[in-house]
Amino acid sequence: MMIEVSYIHQGTELRIRDNQIAPIESRVSDLAVDWIQIGSTRYFTNDNIKPFFGAGLGVAIFSPKNGRSTTTATDQSNCCCCPTKNG
Repeated sequence: MMIEVSYIHQGTELRIRDNQIAPIESRVSDLAVDWIQIGSTRYFTNDNIKPFFGAGLGVAIFSPKNGRSTTTATDQSNCCCCPTKNG
């Protein structure tokens, strides 16, 4: 039986693009993703053909940083199709 534990870190930028109103891509925030996984593999024979069974379990942690706090407020205030209450 073989057991494996892995940790992977990936840093990137989270960007958004609106193709309908203005085809401009803008940066929303920096994004870090941490993957933590544990897995196991079991080989059944030592012949030329080796059947095996494997399984794994993991979690991904998304951490945005340096985000624009006005993104949702600006988008909602400029929306022309949002329902409003009169009176």
